[in-house]
Amino acid sequence: MYITIDTGTTNTRVRLFDDNLNIVEVKKSNVGVKNTAITGSNAQLKKSIKQSISTLLQNNSNPEIDGVIATGMITSSLGLYEIPHLTVPVSKDALKAAAVTVLMEDVCDMPITFITGVKNRYDEDNSESMDIMRGEEIETFAILEELPKDIPYLLVLPGSHSKFVSVNELGEITGSLTTLTGELIEVITSNTIISESVDKKFVETYMKDFVLRGYNAAKKVGNSRAAFLCRINNLFCNFSHQEVANFLLGIVLQGDITALMNSSAIEFSPDYQIVVAGKYALKQGLIDILTEEGYAAKSFESHHEDDLSGFGAVLMA
Repeated sequence: MYITIDTGTTNTRVRLFDDNLNIVEVKKSNVGVKNTAITGSNAQLKKSIKQSISTLLQNNSNPEIDGVIATGMITSSLGLYEIPHLTVPVSKDALKAAAVTVLMEDVCDMPITFITGVKNRYDEDNSESMDIMRGEEIETFAILEELPKDIPYLLVLPGSHSKFVSVNELGEITGSLTTLTGELIEVITSNTIISESVDKKFVETYMKDFVLRGYNAAKKVGNSRAAFLCRINNLFCNFSHQEVANFLLGIVLQGDITALMNSSAIEFSPDYQIVVAGKYALKQGLIDILTEEGYAAKSFESHHEDDLSGFGAVLMA
């Protein structure tokens, strides 16, 4: 069996996989590198991971473990073991070769293999071309494992921080582009005058027409004005809370599409196949908007979709 550790900004997931790449059990804790940033110490992160590993082993009769693999922000300066990003282009083999295995007895009595992140090439004359990721590179190679080979892809991983990842026909990551999609939606939904118009709720029922309305409004008058139209539509046009939430989703996604079409951070052309993963509303919204713009975007469907970071980590092992 294998244990994988996936640490993000606000939480950590520790998973137990069998040798057929099936998840046996998952332990999630609300501890991430944000806790290190606040306290100035990674002691809480260490303690949380140690407890999760111990619980998984006890719950499953102390199975023989062939490897413990850690990915995500755990290899940042706020994690457990810092490793510099690899610079694109980065292949699966290159990422695997850069892994570092360390014994940390205060976390686990087995060595932990840490897999680092990926960064774009730095151009001092064009800072917009720069981007970084820790964790999404593992998800990228997990997705590529289930797609046809020798094809250039644009992989879209929407979330709190959405990632657009370009991959060449050799299967190498050639660039990434990051937006604050989920965080922007959360802030607007919960902490602005718009919160009343959406009843402080994200999209619960996806509505394509309202997503496209919001997208086109933002294209026409900009994101700030379009966001205020959420309130106008609720007060004067009888939009329901969920209709406004979908309208807002389209507004925020318009910023993503503008970045995609104009950014120098990734390689992207019409011959790239676009594959979108992630939660349904964000995924479907991006697919519908890209289709509206004339691109053929496909949904990534896999039984590993909810555990791409763990699946990818085991593939590295």
